[in-house]
Amino acid sequence: MPLRTRIANGILPTAQVLLEGLLSILAFLLAYRLWIGPLEPLEYSPALKVAGLEQPAPYLVLVPFILVMRLAMNWYHGLHDRVAPLSLMEDLGRVLRAALMGSVGLICIAFLYRKGFEFRGHSYSRMVFILDAVFYAAMLFTSRLLIHRWQRWLRAQGLNTVPCILVNAGKQAAFVRAQLEDSETWGHRVVAHVQAPPEDRERVREVLQGLPALIARTQAREVIVSDPTITYHELVDVMLACDPGHKISIRVVPDLRHYIPNKVALQRVGMLPTLSIFNEPIHGVSLQVKRAIDCAVAVAALAVLSPVMLATVLAIRLESPGPVFFRQARVGRDGRRFYLLKFRSMHVNGDDSAHRQFVTEMISGNGNGHHGNGNGKAVHKLANDPRITRVGRFIRRYSIDELPQLINVLQGDMSLVGPRPPIPYEVEEYTTWHRKRLSIRPGVTGLWQTMGRSRRTYNQMVKLDNFYIDHWSLGLDLRILVRTLRVVLRGSDAY
Repeated sequence: MPLRTRIANGILPTAQVLLEGLLSILAFLLAYRLWIGPLEPLEYSPALKVAGLEQPAPYLVLVPFILVMRLAMNWYHGLHDRVAPLSLMEDLGRVLRAALMGSVGLICIAFLYRKGFEFRGHSYSRMVFILDAVFYAAMLFTSRLLIHRWQRWLRAQGLNTVPCILVNAGKQAAFVRAQLEDSETWGHRVVAHVQAPPEDRERVREVLQGLPALIARTQAREVIVSDPTITYHELVDVMLACDPGHKISIRVVPDLRHYIPNKVALQRVGMLPTLSIFNEPIHGVSLQVKRAIDCAVAVAALAVLSPVMLATVLAIRLESPGPVFFRQARVGRDGRRFYLLKFRSMHVNGDDSAHRQFVTEMISGNGNGHHGNGNGKAVHKLANDPRITRVGRFIRRYSIDELPQLINVLQGDMSLVGPRPPIPYEVEEYTTWHRKRLSIRPGVTGLWQTMGRSRRTYNQMVKLDNFYIDHWSLGLDLRILVRTLRVVLRGSDAY
């Protein structure tokens, strides 16, 4: 086995475990030092003397339990999985859960164990355990940043990946292949790719019969099937024909990727397996939590960004006459109209006929995809708009003109994350599938802003909005906000 493979499979994972153990002890000692003081041997009674030596402090006897509990919780929450998809936002959730559950376990041990009841007269400080959880979560997440960089480097070298065979056919063949080729993120490496036209059943059977030999030759650990015509019994035959000593798993990609949202429940009606699809992706407590986060973040952002907003007000006043704010009718949730606030970036009383024509062509699909932009990009905004001022061009580039929409968030017309609110004359051009994006509160930012911004066509934008609606979660909102900040600071693809 090559040296770099041995390092990827053994040495570096061991180093990861050692690092996590060291961080767990360091976090605990730091919490003790900040809240109580220097960690020194404590003498509680003569009974604690053994061979003339003082027993360690009650906190020190917890160190072995800290190591075991922290490492066990990290493993349980998937932090030791070296072939899992790389996502810092998902890692943050795992880190927080591992730190919280580990601390709960440590508290139980501390108050029940007490070193065989030798320290039963000692009262542990709750604050030490709280600080320990905070410090450990921060240290562990920081270490995950380094581990992700290492894993991405390994995967770029073809290591630390799951070798898989792709059985590909049908309309989604190209999409599935593109997803798997992003090995640095998802951790799969295609070692063989076999295709068979779904209508050619004889060729499909030949491909399936040849899979066991192909698995043995390539040492693949997974077979990913995206051919909707292959039956369950045919896949079972493949499994039975494989060498029993070769562990192999088969994943089936259903031909429903555009229709099944993240929140589905597998239920049975009698003997029939069914998928229950929720009609309301954001409802109940989730809706209330999202609203509370919107208000808290909006208030904090307005306070922090007030100097930037004040400077923008002065720049607009100095450049051109007219109001500082631009109020425009937009369509919100369930078709309700409201006035969206922006910093004015155009001359007053500009002619919007060119934009109306552009929007009509883009939504109907009759346009050439790059109307008015002169650079061949498909956009849903009119680039080089003559109505835009010099200050307006700058504040649009870095999305400063959108900051007053934080007031719309506080008013309840908008959310921080969601589909962008359309102009009424856009909605007039909508077909049925476009209207789905009006089913939730519109957002200051959304999924499409983090995935190409103005390089997307209008229909691509709507598809991303609908994807967000079907797959909504608080974690997805957080990822979009973080990515939006990164995109805005670059100032690319904004008009």
